[in-house]
Amino acid sequence: MTDKNYNSRFLRGDTTYNDTQFQADMKDVGIHIPDEALGTPSLHLHAAEAVRQQSKKGLPSQINPDTGRKFTQEEADAYADEAYEKVIDKMSMLSETDLRKLK
Repeated sequence: MTDKNYNSRFLRGDTTYNDTQFQADMKDVGIHIPDEALGTPSLHLHAAEAVRQQSKKGLPSQINPDTGRKFTQEEADAYADEAYEKVIDKMSMLSETDLRKLK
């Protein structure tokens, strides 16, 4: 693993938290971050995509606060896609890397 870290905690100033710890924490919630993504800005792409897919699967069983009813699949997809785009924008800014060019 390289000395560089790109996880959001590190980029926000917590220099005691590294990408390997982030990978382990993500594994605990069912998100796989490949070793080759550690120490690279692509770390965010893996994490954000995994969260997007989890949201698309899980939101239809949750109540949509805007409607008071369970999310439809279409609402879940739109919500997950919008959240993904926001995360990619924020992480691009923090990592000073245009993550969309890494896709």
